[in-house]
This record gives sequence, structure tokens and C-alpha cells, in this order.
Amino acid sequence: MKKRTTLNFSEHELKITQTEDVTIHELAKPNTRTQSVTFINCRGVLTVTGDYGNWVFCREFMPNPKWIDEAGVSDSYWVEKATIFSVQKVEKFDSKATEEYIDEYIKNAEDYGFDENDLQYLRDCRENTHMDEFEYQTYIREHMPRNWDCEYIPFATAMDASLKYVFDAFEEICLRLHKEAQDVLKK
Repeated sequence: MKKRTTLNFSEHELKITQTEDVTIHELAKPNTRTQSVTFINCRGVLTVTGDYGNWVFCREFMPNPKWIDEAGVSDSYWVEKATIFSVQKVEKFDSKATEEYIDEYIKNAEDYGFDENDLQYLRDCRENTHMDEFEYQTYIREHMPRNWDCEYIPFATAMDASLKYVFDAFEEICLRLHKEAQDVLKK
């Protein structure tokens, strides 16, 4: 399983607190709150707090040891659960990825049926990826050729870096519970 970050959560202590309505999983360096991540499950909602931001998801996180035998925690699933009926911003404009996206369009212009006007629009967009997200989106929409569909808009995003730490922490909890389950089976 590929880690998203360089932080090694396996060196963190895991503390689990459970009541009738709430389950809390806390990961932190031993005897500190350094690099801490706390997962609070309550009534169908997961709240994550700590050094990597505050996040609210519309599903509880129930660590499942079987995930470790499969692909691990699904970033796209949890990003979806963070954005349903929410104003949390889990992604941001990525100018470098947008440039690569535009370069791919230009490289495959013939496959898309782009003419010289389309190519000029793409080159103009590429020259303006230095703008902030709002300015860039405004620019590309104002200059978009009439024959273009919105799905051709050259715009790419990247997941918020702190959310990657949260997902790595999710997986660490699953790994620990998997190990505990294996140890119980051996007894």
C-alpha cells in the first residue's frame, strides 16, 4: 500500500475511547500531542481534528481490517463524503497540473478536432495558469470558444495536502486493528 505522505504513523500511540454514542480513535506521538489526529465518530458523522486540520465527513469511519488486504482507504470515497452538502474545500487549483492538462490537450489536438483557434485558446490559458483560482476560472470562461463544451475547460486541482495525512492515519488505524485481529486468531 502506497503512503501519501512521508509521516510514519506507525510510531504513534493509538488510543481508542468508546461510549454508547461515540467512538474516538486518537493517534499521536508517545506522551505528546505532536502530529496528532483524532477521529470522532458520532451518529453517522466523522469529525477529524488535530494538526492536519478539521474535517467533517457525512459517514462514520469504522476501521475495517479487511481494507488492508484490499486497496486501503479510498481517497475518492472520503473526499466525496467530505463534500456532500458541505462548503469544505478539499481540493485547490493546481497550476502545474493544469499546465500538464493543457499540454495533453495540445498534444492530442487532432484527436479532439481542435482547430487553430482552439489551440490559441489553450496556449492563452496555459500562459495564465499563474493566476489564482478565481481569476483563472474567470479568464477561461470569458475566453472559451463558443463551440467548446464545459468538460473541455482546462482546469486541474490537487487534494489538500493535510487531508493526505488524515487518510494515512486512517490506514494506520486499520493496520493496527488488523494486527490485533490476527493476534487474537493466533491465540
